[in-house]
Amino acid sequence: MLVHGVSTLTNEIMMPIESGYFFYLSNEEKIIPWYSIFTYYFYIIYDTIYVNDFEFQNIQLDAANRFVLKHHITNVTELTTFLNNQFTILHLDKVLFIKMIHTNAGHALGNLLHIIYHAKNITPDTNIVVTEDFVRFSPFLMSIVYLFYQKDKIIILNDKTVIHFNQSFITKDHSFKEDITTNYLIEKIMSSLVERPLPSIEVYENICLIKTEITKNQNSKNKLFDKNYIHHMENILSFKMIIPETYDVLTLFTIINSAKNVILSWGCCSYLNSIFVHPTANILVLCHEGYENEYVKVRDTYSCGIFNSKWFPIHAKNKYILYDLPSQMNDHVKEQLTNEVNKMLITTEK
Repeated sequence: MLVHGVSTLTNEIMMPIESGYFFYLSNEEKIIPWYSIFTYYFYIIYDTIYVNDFEFQNIQLDAANRFVLKHHITNVTELTTFLNNQFTILHLDKVLFIKMIHTNAGHALGNLLHIIYHAKNITPDTNIVVTEDFVRFSPFLMSIVYLFYQKDKIIILNDKTVIHFNQSFITKDHSFKEDITTNYLIEKIMSSLVERPLPSIEVYENICLIKTEITKNQNSKNKLFDKNYIHHMENILSFKMIIPETYDVLTLFTIINSAKNVILSWGCCSYLNSIFVHPTANILVLCHEGYENEYVKVRDTYSCGIFNSKWFPIHAKNKYILYDLPSQMNDHVKEQLTNEVNKMLITTEK
């Protein structure tokens, strides 16, 4: 095996490294069928080629070795020559790489906050590197990067550029929400809003954020609610439809945190956006039947119970859930939604 897994170097959350190269391949390279992996990250350290393999280990290694075989690379010298001929070399002193592995925004958020939190003591002269793919995929997640770092220290890396660094870190991936990292984000948002209040934005008492045909990031198109859900939410139940990925983090936080009643759909939508729900708000989670294996497992096997799982906020006035909802709206679903929303509205009035 020519390419090694970087996980073999360390089991620490962050490992400092002195001098090396870093580059990435987007999945457009077509070196392996799509497998929920957004980008492949490579390091050249200690005259050895490594691929970032903390998650999807065997797939990452397989993809990396396909890449070097495709380009007839048999050793690190040939790889360095290939990079010099095919790529632009950018020389930087201190670097922190913000990696994005998953196409699922909830897992991508978990890993982003994990890296930011554990790198909170880096020096101000450190360059923050993100990929062009990251920027294009999620302006919302990118707004979190801008929240924590000075714009002039952020470098947008394309897949035809290699970074030669003097100091950097190998950061272990952890693509799941952690209370300590989400709290770190909320604290940063709150302090930022105090220091630089947003211009007046419209907020709503009742909001709905569910995966529908108008949602932008649609990884699971067989788990969408149809346009009749939108019509029922807005015109019958008087809930404002919010498309979360169209907002920056400060605006989205303000909208969600200001609402008294919040409806989210099970999956990435509730996993990510529930962290912004105010502790005194009511929340209702709608479970599309396409996620049945997931929510049934959480409901029936998690010791904490489904209402205390990562798909709900830690604190809320009341928590509600509807299971096994189909893509197409029908009269039974309308009745269920109306009944649950009425419960929310009654408790809001008290």
